[in-house]
Amino acid sequence: MAKIIDGKLVSSKIKEELKQKVEELKKEGINPALAVILVGEDPASMVYVNNKEKTCNALGIESKVYRLEEATTTEELLKLIDRLNKDNSIHGILLQHPVPEQIDEKLAFNTAISQIMIFVNAAYKEEFVPKEYAEGFLKLLNPIAP
Repeated sequence: MAKIIDGKLVSSKIKEELKQKVEELKKEGINPALAVILVGEDPASMVYVNNKEKTCNALGIESKVYRLEEATTTEELLKLIDRLNKDNSIHGILLQHPVPEQIDEKLAFNTAISQIMIFVNAAYKEEFVPKEYAEGFLKLLNPIAP
């Protein structure tokens, strides 16, 4: 027999745990910040980015949203990602999918995740992972499915 899961309850518990972890990081002088890049004006992506921004605020995470024009080139996007990767105040980069067709999406995603620090690791593993060692992509703000 299938077990019914209360998705809102699970989501609420996870968010509360993360909020506490963020508070612990702040006590250590680490102010988690997420850079979210949105290229173009895909309506669904705009909603997702707004929701991620609200979730960040609720968790005590600084959210920096970069809204780029539809005509943005891969080179322009990569320059922004490189700048964010070098910014020690940024702890995660989220490139919102989909990006316009002129963007080399694979290259952009690989660049975004190549050097970032992932504070979700700190929340789950009780440790702080420097940018040089990060190998995953920030999944903290994805919706919890019931």
